[in-house]
Amino acid sequence: MVTSLATPLNPRLVCSRSPSRGSCCKPAAKPTKTRIQRKASQPRTSHTPSVCHGRPVHPRRVHAPPPLLPRARGLLHGARRRPRRARHGDGAPRWVHTTWWRGGRRLCSAAGLTVGLGVQWTARFNNAAAVAGEPAATLQLCAGHRCLVLHLARAAAVPRALRRFLADARVTFVGYNVTADCRRLLRGRHRLAVAPGACRELREATGMGGASMEEMAVRLLGCPGLRKSKRVATSDWDGPRLSEEQVEYACVDAVVACRLGERLRVAGK
Repeated sequence: MVTSLATPLNPRLVCSRSPSRGSCCKPAAKPTKTRIQRKASQPRTSHTPSVCHGRPVHPRRVHAPPPLLPRARGLLHGARRRPRRARHGDGAPRWVHTTWWRGGRRLCSAAGLTVGLGVQWTARFNNAAAVAGEPAATLQLCAGHRCLVLHLARAAAVPRALRRFLADARVTFVGYNVTADCRRLLRGRHRLAVAPGACRELREATGMGGASMEEMAVRLLGCPGLRKSKRVATSDWDGPRLSEEQVEYACVDAVVACRLGERLRVAGK
């Protein structure tokens, strides 16, 4: 039986020797496939592959997102969280340092820096003597176009920068009935002391006697539309959080006092 060498029995076997040396055949090396060929040869599945950052990922390797934190869950579902008490007055140190930096020239001058001061309290009794002894629940300051409203009733502590600012003799604090306001600050649990001789009463400086702050604003500043709500003035200032009306009322009180003080300083009174 003669077998042709051109057509071997097993197509995968090739002889490494010549036909004269005998038949010593070994399997041929498998050709390596490229990456594209391997992907093409893989069977396609019916499910849609997951996508992560634009690349297909095996479904078993996709990690589930972590559960939402309680704070994020509350914000997502609109739940209101309890107001957190500030350990220190939020924004008070920055306001003080910025005021010192912007008013550096006025502090070095003879006129000094004029700052509007005001406080609010909660009247728990109808007796005038008891109301006069109520401590301050808020402290509002205004210098230039910047205001600070500090909720003393809910503040755990008062920053040292604010205490130093109140005790600075170069600063002139003006306000309506400012002497009684300074007593309320000193009577409170934070014991805030204003520099002696640094307070200036608007009623005495303007010579308007028992005029209200609205009347002073109309006559000296030309603001006929200023109205201070009595309902907001007698509201609860010791609550856990001040309302928008209360914050606006406190800011208006400090801004008007600051503008009146600057007007009197320019007039030389």
